[in-house]
Amino acid sequence: MTATPPSFSRLDDTGLIVVGGADARAFLHAQLSQDIAKLAPDRAPLAAWHDARGRVRALFRVVPADDGWLLTVAADLVEPTLAELRRFVLRSKVTLARAAGLEAGALVGETRAWLDDAGIALGEAPGAHCVAAGIHWIRLGTGLVEVIGPGEALRDTLDSLTAGDASAAALAAIRLGLPRVTAAQSGQYVAQMLNLDTLGAIAFDKGCYPGQEVITRAHNLGTVKRRLRHFALDSAELPPPGSAVLDSAGETVGEVNRAAPAEHGMELLAVVRLERLDSPVFVAGRPEAPLREIEKVRGQFGDSLPNSDPGMVG
Repeated sequence: MTATPPSFSRLDDTGLIVVGGADARAFLHAQLSQDIAKLAPDRAPLAAWHDARGRVRALFRVVPADDGWLLTVAADLVEPTLAELRRFVLRSKVTLARAAGLEAGALVGETRAWLDDAGIALGEAPGAHCVAAGIHWIRLGTGLVEVIGPGEALRDTLDSLTAGDASAAALAAIRLGLPRVTAAQSGQYVAQMLNLDTLGAIAFDKGCYPGQEVITRAHNLGTVKRRLRHFALDSAELPPPGSAVLDSAGETVGEVNRAAPAEHGMELLAVVRLERLDSPVFVAGRPEAPLREIEKVRGQFGDSLPNSDPGMVG
């Protein structure tokens, strides 16, 4: 039976930053949680930029390009991130700018057969990257491939596919356990609270970067009080990011990270206190619809997470 081609969704909520100059690799290596010094052209991993407290300022997909690097980031964080990153350039030969003329989108569904038919040799591992037809292809996970390129190239290559809604890409990302950091969420969470340690976004064997001491301490202790979890909710009205998650006594035990419509209601990621998950929790204002944890969100590299083990970082 012929596989159903994937749909193509435009990602208007994704912004793009281009980093260039002779010192661009060294600059990104010093600022981000990922090992950029050793990053190969066929990899486009997650990486975070933290403040001195170890809190995530911005979450990037780091994409190697011919003339430097592309960083994907929440659209509303492009300008604030550029302004802050430029403060650290000093005398380095580094340029930072909003990427002009490039757009982002996503293939959602059965991507493997379609990519093979199109002659696009993209690996199966999360973070695999290649360039073909003037487009960057990045595998975020099973059933989800991000694309970056000029609008004309995207139209020429992908407009034959069924047009999908951006919410389909968001749902696929939620099912992969991929968090999002917007301007409203910037500076709220230590890396482990967003499961960045199990998503391959942190290189624990690299040199110093902002927030490293806090992140390494949480890693060595092996526990945090809050973690990202995957839930279903029988409701059609999406809670905005940052919506409070409450327990039966009305105490805040977490916050919604992102949500998307699903076949029945919605699915969402929320950062919650692990020790409170043994009793019902719900989104503020919706006590009639308790959150149902679908499964423990696991990292794309198979690392299991603790069920309930309060640590020092909360």
